[in-house]
Amino acid sequence: MNRLIPLFLSASATVSAQAASGASPSQPSVLLTDASSVSRATGEVEVRTVSVQHVTIRSRHSFEEVRAKLEGMLPKLDPRLLEANEAESPQAVLQRLEKSAPLSIFSVRDHGRLLRSLGLPGQVVQYEIGNPLTASKMSRIRSSAALYAPIRVILRAERGGTAAFEYDSPASVFGQFHDGGIDVVARALDKELKDVLIAAAS
Repeated sequence: MNRLIPLFLSASATVSAQAASGASPSQPSVLLTDASSVSRATGEVEVRTVSVQHVTIRSRHSFEEVRAKLEGMLPKLDPRLLEANEAESPQAVLQRLEKSAPLSIFSVRDHGRLLRSLGLPGQVVQYEIGNPLTASKMSRIRSSAALYAPIRVILRAERGGTAAFEYDSPASVFGQFHDGGIDVVARALDKELKDVLIAAAS
């Protein structure tokens, strides 16, 4: 029997919320706050504003050229990396993950194809890029870090026939947890991702 190793890289997101309470007495109590901690009482909701750095890397090359270069540089994630037999030791799994590529493509979503199917113009591809071992180093510290795993990156066509990458900086996204251990891993991931995307755009 196989078990799925829950290791995923963190993904990027910007959370910003403003709300006013207006629940009736018959509705569950809802608490909206910008504080980092709230009561664990049932029915309470925490809303925080998180500031992130949004990065755009523009290329002089076409969408098709940049896409081909990126997908030629990064392997697709082998799903077997996330699976292990019951008899396989954690050390064996760790050694397998350590031998994997620094960054892999977890998934590809062609938003441009969706637009074209609706009769609309557009070339946009969304990638999920990351490393399972890197993810585990952060989610073992704060399970909430798994929300941002793997990192989402888009490649889009620009006017004039060129292309651009966009993503939220991992260092700033994971910085919301205010944990030194997570920050060290996130900064390394930030550099790896930026270096790969700049190389693909060049």
